[in-house]
Amino acid sequence: MLEICDLGLGYGGRILVRGLDLRMPAGELLAVLGPNGAGKSTLLKALAQLLRPQTGTLHLDGVPLTGLGRATRARRIAYLPQQSPPAAVTVYEAILLGRLPHLGWQVTDADLALVDDILAHLGLSAFAGRLCTELSGGELQKVLIGRALAQTPRLLLLDEPVNHLDLANQLEVLDLIRQTARARDLVALVVLHDLNLALRFADHFLLLDGAGGHDAGAMATLTPEQVEQVYRVPVVRHDLAGHSVFIPL
Repeated sequence: MLEICDLGLGYGGRILVRGLDLRMPAGELLAVLGPNGAGKSTLLKALAQLLRPQTGTLHLDGVPLTGLGRATRARRIAYLPQQSPPAAVTVYEAILLGRLPHLGWQVTDADLALVDDILAHLGLSAFAGRLCTELSGGELQKVLIGRALAQTPRLLLLDEPVNHLDLANQLEVLDLIRQTARARDLVALVVLHDLNLALRFADHFLLLDGAGGHDAGAMATLTPEQVEQVYRVPVVRHDLAGHSVFIPL
C-alpha cells in the first residue's frame, strides 16, 4: 500500500501539487495523467526520494519512505526516468543489474532464471548478447523496463515507459506491467500521455492540472468533463470494440 498524505510539490515559487491525499493498494496500476509541465515527473521523483516534498508524508507498506536507507530503498523502489542513456553492457547484463540490490556474494540460479523470464516476456531473448549501445530507442526502452522489473520492487515508478515504442510494443509492455503488478502484488505508477492507453490498462488515475489541483479515482470513473478541464480540449467517451476511448472533438 502506498499512502500519500497532504503532499505539496513545486519549485521556483511555482506550486505543482497542493494537498494531495492518495491511498494506492498493491497489485494495481495507477496512471499519472496531465498536460506537459503539470508535475507528473516531479511526483515520481518525490516518490523515488530524489527530491524533497514541500509538505506531506509518503509511506510504503506503513513505512515512511524518508526513513529507508539507500540499500533498502533500492530493493523496494524501482524508478525509470524518461531519459536513461545506454551503457556498454549486454542486454542480459543490463537486466541482471536490476538484481544488484538483492545480490550477496554471487548471482544465484534464481536471479538468472528471473532474468531469462523477463527477457522472454519482453521479447528480448534473441538480443541477450547484444550491447545496449547497438539497440534502437524502442529496444533500449524495453531493456530498461526489464531492469526495473528485475529489482522485484514493492513500488514501481515508470515515467513515460512507452514513449519510444511502436503500437504493438506499447500494448505488450503495458500489459506486462499490469500483469507484473498483480502477480507480484506491487504498487505501480506509470506516467502516460495517451489517455486511451490509460483507460485500457490502468486501474486508477491521478490527474494533475499543474496549478496545484488534482483529481483521482477509479479509471472507469474518469469523465470527459475532468479531461476537458485539465487539457482544455473537449472530448467524448465511447465504448469501441470492448474498450472505452476518449475522442477529441
